[in-house]
Amino acid sequence: DCEFTGQVLKAGHWPSYKADVLTLPPKLSASVAAFERFYARHSQGGAAKRLRWNYHFGKVELEARFTKAPKFPIAEVPIAVLLLTIDAAPNRTFSDIAGQMGYEPKALKRFLANVYLNKKFAMVRRVDADGKVLENGRTIAEDDRFALNRDFTDKRRKFQITMGAAGQGGGAPSKEQLDETRRMSVEVTVVRVMKSRKVATHNELVSDVVGGLTKLFVADPRLVKKVIEGLIDRDYMSRSEED
Repeated sequence: DCEFTGQVLKAGHWPSYKADVLTLPPKLSASVAAFERFYARHSQGGAAKRLRWNYHFGKVELEARFTKAPKFPIAEVPIAVLLLTIDAAPNRTFSDIAGQMGYEPKALKRFLANVYLNKKFAMVRRVDADGKVLENGRTIAEDDRFALNRDFTDKRRKFQITMGAAGQGGGAPSKEQLDETRRMSVEVTVVRVMKSRKVATHNELVSDVVGGLTKLFVADPRLVKKVIEGLIDRDYMSRSEED
């Protein structure tokens, strides 16, 4: 079964991001298509509107059946699609996986690093063409083959796969990439909070944003303030004339 919840913001209320190009597995693509049909029927002018999906900001809760016990990891959409793609057809090369997902290989390596090079979330392992387990490399090569690690264990039944904790191999995200990912997450959270609140004091907004990101990372209030100023400068928000 697949449960789906979508969030829609008008272009004028959403900072400009490059739309993700990602081929979803059948269950997820069916849910997206059903939501688009619902939106077209029930929103004003919906039939003429086009939804652009920013999958990077979505979350998927998976039910993963490992040898010892099932787990329920929560991951960003590209990581979830990566795990589902590997599970559906194991022992394929990284190049084949990236091709099926339609995702940019350099970006995909950062996501794969989090569930391969990172020991904490090592749900993927390197194999040969026959599925024999090989020693993990320190980087990710185009001809490396991967399968799910059925022996994966974790004390927690449900857990969040966080970005930026991968090993030191060439597939790990750099500090600059991590900083940019966090900045984008802060920006999206600011927009969501203001869409819900409509009006908020500066301190309330900073507090709500920091609180809303606690499950992902500890947001620096200075970064939140900087992002708020940037959104104001770009006319996505405005200061109240009464304050």
